[in-house]
Amino acid sequence: MKFNARFALLGTLGVIALALLAWNLRFEPVSADELASLGVVVLPEPISIEDLRLVDEDGEAFDGSELKGKWTFGFFGYTHCPDICPITLAQMKTVFDEFKEQGDVSTLENTQRLFVSIDAKRDHHEAVKSYTDNIDPDIIGITGEPDEVKRLADSVFVGYKQLGDPEKETDYLVEHQGNIVIFDRKGNCYGFIKSPFEEHLLARIFSHMATLS
Repeated sequence: MKFNARFALLGTLGVIALALLAWNLRFEPVSADELASLGVVVLPEPISIEDLRLVDEDGEAFDGSELKGKWTFGFFGYTHCPDICPITLAQMKTVFDEFKEQGDVSTLENTQRLFVSIDAKRDHHEAVKSYTDNIDPDIIGITGEPDEVKRLADSVFVGYKQLGDPEKETDYLVEHQGNIVIFDRKGNCYGFIKSPFEEHLLARIFSHMATLS
């Protein structure tokens, strides 16, 4: 029993050491090839995002100017999502909580997170605020009229559709892509991060993006 316990302890310490090593690697320079290997797709040219007519979680107009000045990592989902949405938002929160724990002020000051609801039927701004505050109070939640949400989603290559009867107002699921969209400091669509995600790899991507102009 002591022998097994010793090996279990060593195994646990080994996992912790590897996790810390992986986390600390985020400070190393990231090449274009490595970014691609991490699942980052950089568009040949950033796509301008203009004239947005959406609403933020506080009911205020969201015209896209809020995306400027920082790198923004956006996820398109909905508050009734049973799996991928809460999991992804929680993963991003875990990464940013670790940035705070490690005192990574540069990354925190140069990046932000965005949640865009694709379920305008049910996700009024109060619902979005309740949802995002429950998972990650620091994330910016936005919603809006169906046509306006779709216009933004289409412009950043995010597809989605309501499953079942499209006339249903409640009790339905929405199929959607699970990528994280990257917006640059000008508010343009820079690219996206392909799912699935691992926290230590997201940390490497986020901290790298924070260093870019």
